[in-house]
Amino acid sequence: MNVRLASIGILLILFIFTVGCSKSNKTIEDKQETGKEVNIQELVQKLAAASYSSELEPIQRSMEGSLEYVKGILPEGVKEIDRTYESEVGVTAVTYKADDIEFEVRYMHPYKDNGNSDEYDLSKTAGIDLTLK
Repeated sequence: MNVRLASIGILLILFIFTVGCSKSNKTIEDKQETGKEVNIQELVQKLAAASYSSELEPIQRSMEGSLEYVKGILPEGVKEIDRTYESEVGVTAVTYKADDIEFEVRYMHPYKDNGNSDEYDLSKTAGIDLTLK
């Protein structure tokens, strides 16, 4: 009888220990996931703050200067994975990737200085829009 009680007691202690350890691991995982969400929210705010409109607050930069500006904002190790030019609106859309996060950057080009209102100057930008994809 004493052996039975002792073995039941040992099993009960092991059960409590096992349940307690699994709960503490869950708490650590939850904290890490929450931290990642906060970082993404901070990144979205940072991208929005770095964006500027070609209509409301145009800033003339060379295309090379704009590329450097964007690379200074995006995380280190970012790589360009796609680039398309939308001729009807004068926008170069570039997709970048860092780790598992993709960014879309839209470089808005001004009209050429020669007075022709249907040609965009691809060597300059007047606005940049940075977003998570």
